[in-house]
Amino acid sequence: MGIQRKAVLGLLRNDARRVLRDRFLLGGLAYVIAVAIALRWLLPWLSAGLEARWGFALAPWYGLILSYMVLVLGPFMVGFVGGFLLLELREERMITALLVAPFPLGVYLLIAGAVLVVVAVGVVLVEAAIIGIGLPAWPALVAIAAVGALLAPMNALFLATFASNKIEAFALAKLTGLAALAPVGAYFVPMPWQPIAGVVPPYWVARAWWIAEAGLPGWLAWLGAGLAVCAIANVLLARRFATILR
Repeated sequence: MGIQRKAVLGLLRNDARRVLRDRFLLGGLAYVIAVAIALRWLLPWLSAGLEARWGFALAPWYGLILSYMVLVLGPFMVGFVGGFLLLELREERMITALLVAPFPLGVYLLIAGAVLVVVAVGVVLVEAAIIGIGLPAWPALVAIAAVGALLAPMNALFLATFASNKIEAFALAKLTGLAALAPVGAYFVPMPWQPIAGVVPPYWVARAWWIAEAGLPGWLAWLGAGLAVCAIANVLLARRFATILR
């Protein structure tokens, strides 16, 4: 047990070193923060310009815009970084040490996933604090960020499971990026048809964000559905990833 635990912790430390040394991976995390800084100034400026020139009020659309730019894009970018780390472990066969029994691999995926969730929560909350407008109340925001952060390990496992190398991972990342836009399209679909977009997990947390940002009740129910969908997706992808490794 001690040797297995050391192997897991060793791989996690190696992951941290890889991120710190890789400018591309660091750039991915810096990108979402840069977007938040830009939105802090861009949204009010654009809103004032549209209102003055065409009489179009952008403020009612802040919830839709930020649910994607903060809640969905942030965890997806964290998952993108995590997916590349898992792919590197596969390519370099460093994860072979965890294949002596099912338990150590499961522990590694659980801990690595938890790390991605914590980082994703931090990214979402930092982005929200920087932007400071068009947000749900902070208690709701923290709860939604915690569930939305499950999109990070989900995206990481998806890339590491279905891509054989980094080139394929880039191609798949484009597909997941399109899938992440599904809630934006669903926003314009009337009920009761809108939840069809729920086949894409980001929809549920985005829906909770829209309702909470509008100050309406019921966002907890949608968030609970999002928690269930994201948890199931992560478990299924983790099992598939483990099967491929073996």
